[in-house]
Amino acid sequence: MKNVNIIVLILLLFCVIKSNRVFGDTERKNTRITVELADGQEIEELQLILFKEEYIGPVSFSSEAFDRHVERSKGNQFVFHLDLKGCQYFQLNLNQEDISDGLILAKNIVERGDDVHIKIGKNNLSFKGKGHQKMEFLAGSEKEFSELKDSVMKSVPSPDVYNKQIGYLLVNFKNWAVVKQIMVDKIEDRDLKFSANAQRYLKAEILGKIDYNLYNGANATLAHNRFSALEIDTIQQFLKDSDLYYGNYVNKDEYLISTSRIEADVQYYRFSYRLEKLHLRNNSLTLSDYLENISTKGASWEKMMCYYTLHTYDQMLDPQRQISAILAYMKDPKYITRLQGLIDNQYKQKDFELFDKQGNIVKLSSLSGKPVFLDFWFIGCSACADYFSRSVAKAETEFGKDVMFISICVEKDKNRWMKAIKSNQYTSSKVLNLYTGVRAWKHPVISEFAVLSAPRPFLLDSNAKIITVNPIDLGRSNYEKLRETLKKALGK
Repeated sequence: MKNVNIIVLILLLFCVIKSNRVFGDTERKNTRITVELADGQEIEELQLILFKEEYIGPVSFSSEAFDRHVERSKGNQFVFHLDLKGCQYFQLNLNQEDISDGLILAKNIVERGDDVHIKIGKNNLSFKGKGHQKMEFLAGSEKEFSELKDSVMKSVPSPDVYNKQIGYLLVNFKNWAVVKQIMVDKIEDRDLKFSANAQRYLKAEILGKIDYNLYNGANATLAHNRFSALEIDTIQQFLKDSDLYYGNYVNKDEYLISTSRIEADVQYYRFSYRLEKLHLRNNSLTLSDYLENISTKGASWEKMMCYYTLHTYDQMLDPQRQISAILAYMKDPKYITRLQGLIDNQYKQKDFELFDKQGNIVKLSSLSGKPVFLDFWFIGCSACADYFSRSVAKAETEFGKDVMFISICVEKDKNRWMKAIKSNQYTSSKVLNLYTGVRAWKHPVISEFAVLSAPRPFLLDSNAKIITVNPIDLGRSNYEKLRETLKKALGK
Protein backbone atom coordinates (compact mmCIF):
# COMPACT_ATOMS: atom_id res chain seq x y z
CA MET A 1 0.00 0.00 0.00
CA LYS A 2 2.84 2.35 0.85
CA ASN A 3 4.42 1.63 -2.54
CA VAL A 4 1.14 2.54 -4.26
CA ASN A 5 0.98 5.81 -2.33
CA ILE A 6 4.56 6.64 -3.27
CA ILE A 7 3.79 5.98 -6.94
CA VAL A 8 0.69 8.17 -6.72
CA LEU A 9 2.72 10.98 -5.10
CA ILE A 10 5.38 10.71 -7.81
CA LEU A 11 2.71 10.89 -10.51
CA LEU A 12 1.12 13.91 -8.83
CA LEU A 13 4.51 15.60 -8.56
CA PHE A 14 5.19 14.86 -12.23
CA CYS A 15 1.83 16.36 -13.17
CA VAL A 16 2.57 19.50 -11.13
CA ILE A 17 5.97 19.91 -12.81
CA LYS A 18 4.42 19.24 -16.21
CA SER A 19 1.64 21.76 -15.60
CA ASN A 20 4.13 24.40 -14.49
CA ARG A 21 6.02 23.89 -17.73
CA VAL A 22 2.84 24.11 -19.76
CA PHE A 23 1.35 27.08 -17.99
CA GLY A 24 4.53 28.96 -17.07
CA ASP A 25 5.25 32.36 -18.58
CA THR A 26 7.50 31.15 -21.38
CA GLU A 27 6.00 27.72 -22.07
CA ARG A 28 2.53 29.20 -22.37
CA LYS A 29 3.54 30.78 -25.70
CA ASN A 30 2.34 28.86 -28.74
CA THR A 31 5.31 29.49 -31.06
CA ARG A 32 9.09 29.31 -30.62
CA ILE A 33 11.98 30.45 -32.81
CA THR A 34 15.52 29.51 -31.76
CA VAL A 35 18.33 31.37 -33.51
CA GLU A 36 21.90 30.11 -33.48
CA LEU A 37 24.71 32.30 -34.75
CA ALA A 38 27.52 30.15 -36.18
CA ASP A 39 31.05 30.85 -37.47
CA GLY A 40 32.13 32.59 -34.28
CA GLN A 41 29.68 35.48 -34.59
CA GLU A 42 29.22 37.23 -31.26
CA ILE A 43 26.15 39.35 -30.58
CA GLU A 44 24.81 40.15 -27.13
CA GLU A 45 21.26 40.98 -28.18
CA LEU A 46 19.11 40.02 -31.13
CA GLN A 47 15.86 41.60 -32.19
CA LEU A 48 12.91 39.86 -33.85
CA ILE A 49 10.44 42.10 -35.68
CA LEU A 50 6.88 40.88 -36.25
CA PHE A 51 5.28 42.95 -39.02
CA LYS A 52 1.61 43.90 -38.85
CA GLU A 53 -0.59 44.67 -41.84
CA GLU A 54 -0.14 48.37 -41.01
CA TYR A 55 3.52 48.18 -41.98
CA ILE A 56 4.12 49.95 -45.31
CA GLY A 57 7.89 50.06 -45.62
CA PRO A 58 10.93 51.85 -44.16
CA VAL A 59 8.96 55.03 -43.43
CA SER A 60 6.76 53.15 -40.94
CA PHE A 61 8.51 53.47 -37.61
CA SER A 62 5.35 53.80 -35.51
CA SER A 63 4.70 51.27 -32.74
CA GLU A 64 1.49 50.22 -34.52
CA ALA A 65 3.41 48.94 -37.55
CA PHE A 66 5.28 46.06 -35.89
CA ASP A 67 6.08 44.30 -32.62
CA ARG A 68 9.63 44.05 -31.29
CA HIS A 69 10.97 41.06 -29.34
CA VAL A 70 14.51 41.32 -27.95
CA GLU A 71 16.47 38.40 -26.48
CA ARG A 72 19.87 38.19 -24.81
CA SER A 73 22.42 35.61 -25.92
CA LYS A 74 22.40 32.19 -24.22
CA GLY A 75 25.61 30.55 -25.42
CA ASN A 76 25.27 32.30 -28.77
CA GLN A 77 21.65 31.19 -29.02
CA PHE A 78 18.56 33.36 -28.86
CA VAL A 79 15.16 31.87 -28.04
CA PHE A 80 11.99 33.80 -28.90
CA HIS A 81 8.66 32.67 -27.41
CA LEU A 82 5.74 34.20 -29.30
CA ASP A 83 1.94 34.26 -29.14
CA LEU A 84 0.55 34.10 -32.66
CA LYS A 85 -2.98 33.82 -34.03
CA GLY A 86 -1.96 32.72 -37.53
CA CYS A 87 0.88 33.72 -39.91
CA GLN A 88 3.06 36.81 -39.71
CA TYR A 89 6.10 38.12 -41.52
CA PHE A 90 9.20 38.54 -39.36
CA GLN A 91 12.84 39.49 -39.68
CA LEU A 92 15.90 39.33 -37.43
CA ASN A 93 18.30 42.19 -36.89
CA LEU A 94 20.51 43.79 -34.28
CA ASN A 95 18.83 45.63 -31.45
CA GLN A 96 18.68 49.01 -33.17
CA GLU A 97 15.98 51.66 -33.25
CA ASP A 98 16.13 51.63 -37.02
CA ILE A 99 14.74 48.29 -38.22
CA SER A 100 16.68 48.56 -41.48
CA ASP A 101 19.97 48.57 -39.57
CA GLY A 102 21.95 45.40 -38.85
CA LEU A 103 19.84 42.90 -40.78
CA ILE A 104 20.60 39.28 -39.80
CA LEU A 105 17.72 37.47 -41.52
CA ALA A 106 15.60 39.01 -44.28
CA LYS A 107 11.80 38.98 -44.10
CA ASN A 108 10.35 35.49 -43.66
CA ILE A 109 7.18 33.79 -42.37
CA VAL A 110 6.32 32.29 -38.99
CA GLU A 111 3.06 30.53 -38.17
CA ARG A 112 1.22 29.65 -34.96
CA GLY A 113 2.61 26.41 -33.53
CA ASP A 114 6.02 26.60 -35.25
CA ASP A 115 9.07 25.42 -33.30
CA VAL A 116 11.93 26.28 -35.63
CA HIS A 117 15.70 26.30 -35.14
CA ILE A 118 17.47 28.77 -37.46
CA LYS A 119 21.24 28.49 -37.84
CA ILE A 120 22.85 31.57 -39.36
CA GLY A 121 26.44 31.48 -40.60
CA LYS A 122 28.40 34.11 -42.50
CA ASN A 123 27.87 32.27 -45.78
CA ASN A 124 25.08 29.81 -45.04
CA LEU A 125 21.61 29.56 -43.56
CA SER A 126 19.67 26.50 -42.41
CA PHE A 127 16.26 25.75 -40.88
CA LYS A 128 14.96 22.72 -39.01
CA GLY A 129 12.07 21.85 -36.73
CA LYS A 130 8.31 22.14 -36.98
CA GLY A 131 7.29 24.60 -39.72
CA HIS A 132 10.79 25.06 -41.13
CA GLN A 133 9.80 24.15 -44.73
CA LYS A 134 8.03 27.42 -45.52
CA MET A 135 10.90 29.47 -44.03
CA GLU A 136 13.41 27.54 -46.10
CA PHE A 137 11.23 27.91 -49.20
CA LEU A 138 10.89 31.69 -48.85
CA ALA A 139 14.56 32.21 -47.95
CA GLY A 140 15.64 30.51 -51.17
CA SER A 141 12.85 31.80 -53.41
CA GLU A 142 14.66 34.82 -54.91
CA LYS A 143 17.61 32.72 -56.01
CA GLU A 144 15.23 30.07 -57.34
CA PHE A 145 13.03 32.35 -59.43
CA SER A 146 16.09 34.15 -60.78
CA GLU A 147 17.55 30.82 -61.94
CA LEU A 148 14.15 29.81 -63.31
CA LYS A 149 13.99 32.96 -65.41
CA ASP A 150 17.37 32.19 -66.96
CA SER A 151 16.33 28.62 -67.82
CA VAL A 152 12.87 29.63 -69.05
CA MET A 153 14.40 32.26 -71.34
CA LYS A 154 15.94 29.48 -73.43
CA SER A 155 12.54 27.88 -74.03
CA VAL A 156 10.46 31.00 -74.75
CA PRO A 157 10.67 31.95 -78.47
CA SER A 158 11.40 35.56 -79.36
CA PRO A 159 8.36 37.41 -80.76
CA ASP A 160 8.27 38.45 -84.37
CA VAL A 161 8.49 42.22 -83.91
CA TYR A 162 10.70 44.72 -85.70
CA ASN A 163 11.52 46.82 -82.61
CA LYS A 164 14.27 45.32 -80.45
CA GLN A 165 13.09 47.02 -77.24
CA ILE A 166 9.49 45.85 -77.70
CA GLY A 167 10.86 42.36 -78.28
CA TYR A 168 12.79 42.63 -75.03
CA LEU A 169 9.63 43.67 -73.16
CA LEU A 170 7.51 40.86 -74.60
CA VAL A 171 10.10 38.18 -73.87
CA ASN A 172 10.53 39.50 -70.36
CA PHE A 173 6.79 39.38 -69.70
CA LYS A 174 6.48 35.85 -71.06
CA ASN A 175 9.47 34.64 -69.05
CA TRP A 176 8.15 36.02 -65.78
CA ALA A 177 4.64 34.71 -66.50
CA VAL A 178 6.03 31.17 -66.74
CA VAL A 179 8.15 31.66 -63.62
CA LYS A 180 5.13 32.91 -61.66
CA GLN A 181 3.09 29.86 -62.59
CA ILE A 182 5.93 27.51 -61.61
CA MET A 183 6.31 29.22 -58.22
CA VAL A 184 2.52 29.11 -57.60
CA ASP A 185 2.48 25.39 -58.45
CA LYS A 186 5.31 24.77 -56.00
CA ILE A 187 3.61 26.73 -53.22
CA GLU A 188 0.41 24.73 -53.76
CA ASP A 189 2.25 21.39 -53.98
CA ARG A 190 0.52 18.93 -51.64
CA ASP A 191 3.81 17.25 -50.76
CA LEU A 192 5.07 20.45 -49.13
CA LYS A 193 1.92 20.59 -46.98
CA PHE A 194 1.87 24.37 -46.55
CA SER A 195 -1.27 25.53 -44.77
CA ALA A 196 -3.72 27.70 -46.72
CA ASN A 197 -2.62 30.70 -44.66
CA ALA A 198 1.08 30.03 -45.29
CA GLN A 199 0.38 29.66 -49.02
CA ARG A 200 -1.30 33.05 -49.01
CA TYR A 201 1.69 34.71 -47.33
CA LEU A 202 4.18 32.97 -49.60
CA LYS A 203 2.28 33.99 -52.74
CA ALA A 204 1.96 37.58 -51.57
CA GLU A 205 5.69 37.93 -50.91
CA ILE A 206 7.14 35.85 -53.75
CA LEU A 207 4.78 37.03 -56.50
CA GLY A 208 5.23 40.58 -55.24
CA LYS A 209 9.00 40.31 -55.67
CA ILE A 210 8.64 38.76 -59.13
CA ASP A 211 6.24 41.49 -60.27
CA TYR A 212 8.51 44.16 -58.83
CA ASN A 213 11.42 42.85 -60.92
CA LEU A 214 9.21 42.60 -63.99
CA TYR A 215 7.64 46.07 -63.87
CA ASN A 216 10.70 47.85 -62.54
CA GLY A 217 12.61 46.59 -65.58
CA ALA A 218 9.70 47.44 -67.88
CA ASN A 219 9.58 50.98 -66.49
CA ALA A 220 13.28 51.43 -67.21
CA THR A 221 12.68 50.33 -70.81
CA LEU A 222 9.87 52.87 -71.26
CA ALA A 223 11.84 55.64 -69.59
CA HIS A 224 14.97 55.23 -71.73
CA ASN A 225 13.48 54.53 -75.16
CA ARG A 226 11.14 56.27 -77.58
CA PHE A 227 8.17 54.46 -79.09
CA SER A 228 5.78 55.43 -81.86
CA ALA A 229 2.00 55.40 -81.37
CA LEU A 230 1.82 52.07 -83.24
CA GLU A 231 4.48 50.55 -81.00
CA ILE A 232 2.64 51.71 -77.87
CA ASP A 233 -0.53 50.08 -79.20
CA THR A 234 1.44 46.85 -79.70
CA ILE A 235 2.59 46.88 -76.06
CA GLN A 236 -0.88 47.72 -74.76
CA GLN A 237 -2.47 44.96 -76.83
CA PHE A 238 0.13 42.55 -75.55
CA LEU A 239 -0.73 43.39 -71.94
CA LYS A 240 -4.39 42.60 -72.60
CA ASP A 241 -3.46 38.99 -73.36
CA SER A 242 -5.33 36.94 -70.76
CA ASP A 243 -2.26 34.79 -70.02
CA LEU A 244 -0.23 37.84 -69.10
CA TYR A 245 -2.77 40.03 -67.32
CA TYR A 246 -1.98 40.26 -63.63
CA GLY A 247 -5.34 41.36 -62.27
CA ASN A 248 -5.36 38.26 -60.07
CA TYR A 249 -2.46 39.66 -58.08
CA VAL A 250 -2.26 43.42 -58.57
CA ASN A 251 -4.23 45.60 -56.16
CA LYS A 252 -5.82 42.60 -54.48
CA ASP A 253 -6.98 43.08 -50.90
CA GLU A 254 -6.02 39.52 -50.00
CA TYR A 255 -2.36 40.40 -50.48
CA LEU A 256 -2.15 43.71 -48.62
CA ILE A 257 -0.27 41.78 -45.91
CA SER A 258 2.92 42.06 -47.97
CA THR A 259 4.87 45.27 -48.51
CA SER A 260 6.59 43.58 -51.47
CA ARG A 261 3.17 43.18 -53.11
CA ILE A 262 2.36 46.87 -52.47
CA GLU A 263 5.74 47.98 -53.89
CA ALA A 264 5.11 45.83 -56.98
CA ASP A 265 1.64 47.34 -57.42
CA VAL A 266 3.17 50.82 -57.51
CA GLN A 267 5.55 49.68 -60.25
CA TYR A 268 2.68 48.02 -62.17
CA TYR A 269 0.58 51.18 -62.13
CA ARG A 270 3.60 53.35 -62.94
CA PHE A 271 4.14 51.21 -66.05
CA SER A 272 0.44 51.40 -67.02
CA TYR A 273 0.52 55.16 -66.46
CA ARG A 274 3.57 55.63 -68.67
CA LEU A 275 1.93 53.62 -71.42
CA GLU A 276 -1.25 55.68 -71.15
CA LYS A 277 0.69 58.93 -71.10
CA LEU A 278 2.67 57.92 -74.19
CA HIS A 279 -0.50 56.71 -75.91
CA LEU A 280 -2.38 59.97 -75.25
CA ARG A 281 0.71 62.16 -75.74
CA ASN A 282 -0.43 63.94 -72.57
CA ASN A 283 2.46 65.40 -70.55
CA SER A 284 0.13 67.06 -68.05
CA LEU A 285 -1.22 63.74 -66.71
CA THR A 286 0.44 63.02 -63.33
CA LEU A 287 0.90 59.60 -61.76
CA SER A 288 -1.08 60.78 -58.72
CA ASP A 289 -4.02 61.66 -60.96
CA TYR A 290 -3.75 58.31 -62.70
CA LEU A 291 -3.67 56.37 -59.41
CA GLU A 292 -6.57 58.43 -58.09
CA ASN A 293 -8.69 57.32 -61.07
CA ILE A 294 -8.22 53.57 -60.57
CA SER A 295 -11.76 52.19 -60.59
CA THR A 296 -11.40 49.70 -57.71
CA LYS A 297 -10.33 51.41 -54.50
CA GLY A 298 -10.10 48.62 -51.94
CA ALA A 299 -7.96 48.22 -48.85
CA SER A 300 -4.81 47.39 -50.83
CA TRP A 301 -5.35 50.51 -52.97
CA GLU A 302 -5.38 52.60 -49.77
CA LYS A 303 -2.21 50.96 -48.50
CA MET A 304 -0.53 51.37 -51.89
CA MET A 305 -1.52 55.05 -52.08
CA CYS A 306 -0.22 55.68 -48.57
CA TYR A 307 3.08 53.97 -49.46
CA TYR A 308 3.35 55.87 -52.76
CA THR A 309 2.52 59.25 -51.20
CA LEU A 310 4.92 58.91 -48.28
CA HIS A 311 7.74 58.14 -50.69
CA THR A 312 7.00 60.80 -53.32
CA TYR A 313 5.13 63.71 -51.71
CA ASP A 314 8.29 65.83 -51.73
CA GLN A 315 8.29 65.60 -55.54
CA MET A 316 4.62 66.52 -56.01
CA LEU A 317 4.02 69.89 -57.65
CA ASP A 318 1.10 70.67 -55.34
CA PRO A 319 1.30 68.14 -52.46
CA GLN A 320 -1.62 69.58 -50.48
CA ARG A 321 -4.01 69.34 -53.44
CA GLN A 322 -2.87 65.88 -54.48
CA ILE A 323 -2.87 64.43 -50.95
CA SER A 324 -6.29 65.95 -50.27
CA ALA A 325 -7.63 64.35 -53.46
CA ILE A 326 -6.31 60.96 -52.33
CA LEU A 327 -7.73 61.41 -48.82
CA ALA A 328 -11.20 61.90 -50.30
CA TYR A 329 -11.25 58.17 -51.16
CA MET A 330 -9.61 56.89 -47.97
CA LYS A 331 -11.62 54.97 -45.36
CA ASP A 332 -8.96 53.40 -43.14
CA PRO A 333 -8.13 55.77 -40.23
CA LYS A 334 -4.50 54.65 -39.95
CA TYR A 335 -3.75 55.72 -43.53
CA ILE A 336 -5.85 58.89 -43.22
CA THR A 337 -3.84 59.87 -40.13
CA ARG A 338 -0.49 59.25 -41.87
CA LEU A 339 -1.39 61.31 -44.96
CA GLN A 340 -3.09 64.09 -43.05
CA GLY A 341 0.08 64.31 -40.99
CA LEU A 342 2.05 65.11 -44.16
CA ILE A 343 -0.16 68.10 -44.87
CA ASP A 344 -0.06 69.28 -41.25
CA ASN A 345 3.72 68.83 -41.10
CA GLN A 346 4.16 70.92 -44.23
CA TYR A 347 2.61 74.00 -42.65
CA LYS A 348 3.67 73.82 -39.02
CA GLN A 349 6.59 75.81 -37.66
CA LYS A 350 9.76 73.72 -37.65
CA ASP A 351 12.54 73.57 -35.09
CA PHE A 352 15.59 71.52 -34.18
CA GLU A 353 18.59 71.38 -31.87
CA LEU A 354 21.90 70.43 -33.51
CA PHE A 355 25.63 70.74 -32.77
CA ASP A 356 27.96 73.27 -34.39
CA LYS A 357 31.77 73.07 -34.80
CA GLN A 358 32.39 74.32 -31.26
CA GLY A 359 30.05 71.72 -29.75
CA ASN A 360 27.35 74.28 -29.00
CA ILE A 361 23.69 73.41 -29.45
CA VAL A 362 22.04 75.54 -32.14
CA LYS A 363 18.25 75.92 -32.25
CA LEU A 364 16.54 76.88 -35.49
CA SER A 365 14.06 79.05 -33.57
CA SER A 366 16.90 81.20 -32.20
CA LEU A 367 18.23 82.19 -35.62
CA SER A 368 17.53 85.45 -37.47
CA GLY A 369 14.28 85.90 -39.36
CA LYS A 370 15.39 85.20 -42.92
CA PRO A 371 14.30 82.51 -45.34
CA VAL A 372 16.27 79.37 -44.50
CA PHE A 373 17.75 76.88 -46.96
CA LEU A 374 18.48 73.49 -45.35
CA ASP A 375 20.62 70.86 -47.01
CA PHE A 376 20.83 67.38 -45.44
CA TRP A 377 23.78 65.21 -46.53
CA PHE A 378 26.07 62.43 -45.36
CA ILE A 379 29.73 61.59 -45.94
CA GLY A 380 30.34 59.42 -48.99
CA CYS A 381 27.13 60.52 -50.73
CA SER A 382 28.16 61.25 -54.32
CA ALA A 383 24.72 62.70 -55.13
CA CYS A 384 25.13 65.11 -52.20
CA ALA A 385 28.50 66.27 -53.50
CA ASP A 386 27.13 66.67 -57.02
CA TYR A 387 24.12 68.67 -55.78
CA PHE A 388 26.36 70.96 -53.74
CA SER A 389 28.76 71.70 -56.58
CA ARG A 390 26.07 72.19 -59.26
CA SER A 391 23.51 74.22 -57.32
CA VAL A 392 23.99 74.88 -53.59
CA ALA A 393 27.45 76.45 -53.83
CA LYS A 394 26.24 78.86 -56.52
CA ALA A 395 23.18 79.80 -54.47
CA GLU A 396 25.33 80.50 -51.41
CA THR A 397 27.40 82.97 -53.44
CA GLU A 398 24.42 84.72 -55.04
CA PHE A 399 21.94 84.74 -52.12
CA GLY A 400 24.18 84.45 -49.06
CA LYS A 401 23.23 87.90 -47.73
CA ASP A 402 19.47 87.41 -47.95
CA VAL A 403 19.03 83.69 -47.21
CA MET A 404 20.40 81.70 -44.28
CA PHE A 405 22.10 78.58 -45.60
CA ILE A 406 22.33 75.72 -43.12
CA SER A 407 24.20 72.54 -43.97
CA ILE A 408 23.21 69.50 -41.86
CA CYS A 409 25.41 66.43 -41.92
CA VAL A 410 23.98 63.13 -40.70
CA GLU A 411 27.10 61.86 -38.98
CA LYS A 412 28.16 60.40 -35.60
CA ASP A 413 31.87 61.25 -35.64
CA LYS A 414 32.75 64.92 -35.23
CA ASN A 415 36.28 64.54 -36.65
CA ARG A 416 34.97 62.88 -39.85
CA TRP A 417 32.44 65.70 -40.20
CA MET A 418 35.10 68.41 -39.74
CA LYS A 419 37.32 66.80 -42.39
CA ALA A 420 34.35 66.63 -44.79
CA ILE A 421 33.71 70.36 -44.30
CA LYS A 422 37.36 71.16 -45.10
CA SER A 423 37.17 69.06 -48.27
CA ASN A 424 34.55 71.45 -49.73
CA GLN A 425 32.87 68.47 -51.39
CA TYR A 426 29.52 68.68 -49.62
CA THR A 427 29.44 72.12 -48.02
CA SER A 428 31.48 75.28 -47.53
CA SER A 429 32.88 76.90 -44.42
CA LYS A 430 30.99 80.15 -45.10
CA VAL A 431 27.57 78.71 -44.13
CA LEU A 432 26.23 77.44 -40.81
CA ASN A 433 27.44 73.84 -40.58
CA LEU A 434 25.66 71.54 -38.13
CA TYR A 435 25.68 67.79 -37.51
CA THR A 436 23.49 65.26 -35.73
CA GLY A 437 26.09 63.72 -33.40
CA VAL A 438 25.96 60.13 -32.12
CA ARG A 439 22.24 59.75 -32.82
CA ALA A 440 22.84 60.17 -36.57
CA TRP A 441 19.78 58.90 -38.49
CA LYS A 442 17.91 58.45 -35.21
CA HIS A 443 18.14 62.16 -34.31
CA PRO A 444 14.69 63.82 -33.93
CA VAL A 445 15.51 66.22 -36.78
CA ILE A 446 15.33 63.27 -39.19
CA SER A 447 11.71 62.45 -38.32
CA GLU A 448 10.76 66.12 -37.92
CA PHE A 449 11.76 66.78 -41.53
CA ALA A 450 10.92 63.26 -42.82
CA VAL A 451 14.42 62.77 -44.21
CA LEU A 452 14.44 59.36 -45.91
CA SER A 453 17.57 59.86 -48.02
CA ALA A 454 20.09 62.49 -49.07
CA PRO A 455 20.60 65.01 -50.47
CA ARG A 456 17.39 66.36 -48.97
CA PRO A 457 16.90 70.15 -49.37
CA PHE A 458 14.23 72.34 -47.76
CA LEU A 459 13.33 76.00 -48.16
CA LEU A 460 11.68 77.59 -45.11
CA ASP A 461 10.20 81.04 -44.76
CA SER A 462 11.27 83.54 -42.09
CA ASN A 463 8.83 81.87 -39.64
CA ALA A 464 10.46 78.45 -40.15
CA LYS A 465 7.53 77.06 -42.12
CA ILE A 466 8.16 75.02 -45.24
CA ILE A 467 7.90 76.88 -48.56
CA THR A 468 8.85 73.88 -50.69
CA VAL A 469 10.58 70.51 -50.54
CA ASN A 470 10.25 69.85 -54.26
CA PRO A 471 13.73 68.75 -55.46
CA ILE A 472 13.19 70.22 -58.94
CA ASP A 473 12.28 73.65 -57.53
CA LEU A 474 15.30 73.40 -55.24
CA GLY A 475 17.76 72.85 -58.07
CA ARG A 476 18.39 69.10 -58.04
CA SER A 477 18.21 69.17 -61.85
CA ASN A 478 19.74 72.57 -62.54
CA TYR A 479 20.71 75.72 -60.68
CA GLU A 480 18.36 78.04 -62.58
CA LYS A 481 15.30 76.42 -60.96
CA LEU A 482 16.78 77.00 -57.49
CA ARG A 483 17.61 80.57 -58.46
CA GLU A 484 13.99 81.20 -59.51
CA THR A 485 12.66 79.63 -56.29
CA LEU A 486 14.92 81.72 -54.04
CA LYS A 487 14.10 84.95 -55.88
CA LYS A 488 10.40 84.22 -55.54
CA ALA A 489 10.80 83.55 -51.79
CA LEU A 490 12.57 86.89 -51.43
CA GLY A 491 9.91 88.72 -53.45
CA LYS A 492 12.30 89.69 -56.22
